[in-house]
Amino acid sequence: MSRTSSAAWLLLLLALAACGGNNSPTDEMTLSGNDYDHLEGWVPAGTVPFLTKEKAHSGAYSARINGAVEFAGGFTNLLGKLSSTRLKKITIKAWVLLPSKDAKAKLVVSLDNIAPDKNLKYEAIDLVPAANKFGSWVAVTKTIEVPTEATYNTQLKVYLWRAESSQPVYLDDLEIIKAE
Repeated sequence: MSRTSSAAWLLLLLALAACGGNNSPTDEMTLSGNDYDHLEGWVPAGTVPFLTKEKAHSGAYSARINGAVEFAGGFTNLLGKLSSTRLKKITIKAWVLLPSKDAKAKLVVSLDNIAPDKNLKYEAIDLVPAANKFGSWVAVTKTIEVPTEATYNTQLKVYLWRAESSQPVYLDDLEIIKAE
């Protein structure tokens, strides 16, 4: 798959991941979430290369990166659609499974202004030290400060990136939470 084709798939899958799953907030602090069990049926079977039944923290599905899948669909939406008030901080919580210390994937959090096109914040959370455990599911949590330049139209993206991982890495039960 070409780099352009991969980027197009990533954007499509990020958008679809935002549509499916457990997006309804369970309380006023939960902005969104996805358990990857509800993507099936939203897209044609076999067209979501990161969706797998190999391992799951909850339900039957999780997101997986490996040598053939660079990015696993995550979340993308405008901050203004997530909250009616200005967000100062957000907490990202996800369950990850890393087979060993060689599983050097990263959980990426990016805040981008669309017009003009400008990245306000980019954090790639190194999952090996964040999880610090191998062979079982571990909760990873990171609180991110939202830059003061962020507006209603600032786009939040959260996704799993293979980076330099030589092994598969699994992501499940992704939550985006309003932090104080």
